[in-house]
Amino acid sequence: MKSFHVRLLAGIALLTSGCGTGGMVGSSVDSVSAAPEPAAGPRPTVAVSSFNIAAPKAEKEVGNGLQAMLTMALLRTQCCQVLETDQDGSSSADYLVTGALTEFEPSVGGVGASDYGSGVLAGFMQEVGLQHANADAAHVGIDIRLVAQSTREIRNATLVRGVAVDIESLQFSDDSLGSGLEVYSNTPMEAAVRDAIEKAAVLIAKSAEPTG
Repeated sequence: MKSFHVRLLAGIALLTSGCGTGGMVGSSVDSVSAAPEPAAGPRPTVAVSSFNIAAPKAEKEVGNGLQAMLTMALLRTQCCQVLETDQDGSSSADYLVTGALTEFEPSVGGVGASDYGSGVLAGFMQEVGLQHANADAAHVGIDIRLVAQSTREIRNATLVRGVAVDIESLQFSDDSLGSGLEVYSNTPMEAAVRDAIEKAAVLIAKSAEPTG
């Protein structure tokens, strides 16, 4: 494990199908519990596709890097069997995870919630205490969908946000940063990305159920 001086401030907006609403219902939490224990019986198979890059400041190469990081994080949960995707992005897995990087800000040093107006990110920063940040910070927003391949049903749609501020020490896994992200090694952006990926893996592990 390597140490990094940050305080992790992460929020996750969980989007789940609402009964009788015909749409999506959103709620916000700032942490998720640990992944469930591996089931004694069959485990679902899951594959992760390359991420779509919709954030202006992120290079397209980052999509493959996030795919590799989430694949490794899912393996660590030991809650599902993780398969590789084919060259065309398809897979025979029970579930396919698709992702889009929608927010990518390597450094927002010296800004806080008041600098973001009244949007969703501003509300999130208020919740985690970043009204007026005094240190360099970074944030990411990752849209994750878990799709049951047999029915094409979206079982879970989650917007995961990670924010890191360079003020405290945090422990990371020894996994390397994904392709296109190496330049952010030992920076708040590394912390924000890793936190978002780990939380996404836990949520996927809890949502994917054996189909057999």
